[in-house]
Amino acid sequence: MLIKKVFISLLALNALLVLYVSMDKKIVVEDDLSRDFVSVGEKLQVITTTKTLPIRKVVDHCLSLGPIDTKEMAEQIYQRLNARNVVSEILKKDVLVSTDYWVIIPPRKSERQALRLLKQLQLANIDSYVVTQGDFSNAISLGLFTVENSAYRIKEKMEAAGFDSVVQEIPRRQIRYWVEVGNTDFVLNGMFDDLNVKINEKSCKSR
Repeated sequence: MLIKKVFISLLALNALLVLYVSMDKKIVVEDDLSRDFVSVGEKLQVITTTKTLPIRKVVDHCLSLGPIDTKEMAEQIYQRLNARNVVSEILKKDVLVSTDYWVIIPPRKSERQALRLLKQLQLANIDSYVVTQGDFSNAISLGLFTVENSAYRIKEKMEAAGFDSVVQEIPRRQIRYWVEVGNTDFVLNGMFDDLNVKINEKSCKSR
């Protein structure tokens, strides 16, 4: 009877031991899984915080080719760009290319007065002639100069000789062309070296 009780007690203890070991393993497994989850979570967090999306570079590279003297050359440049699938356009501008400086004695009231003054100037060995038409008809021309200082030196000499004169600016305007290339990262790579055209980089217009 005693042996039976001992046997039953041993079985009970064994059952309790098995139950304890099983519960301990379960706790260990759950703990390991929890740590793994935290570890994975940390890895995901690192990836999330360090990985960045690629940033698309905003191109701000517009070009202006010119000034170009002739429409034919502008069209040639346009065709070369078009062959490379580069979008461009030809712009035509009326530009001031230079200024001449005309020294004159202001118009006289009549042609007779202008001729009388011209004779006085010729006697003083001053090169001059009467303007016979236009806004300055009956004025006395004393010379046309491309350098401003030269014109004013003549004016000073005339005043010193007792003749009032003025310097009239004469603008010289001509048609010039530009080929404008829009927002692009295209590099010309010497495409127009043979045409000797100036290439200017500029900021693109905002749209």
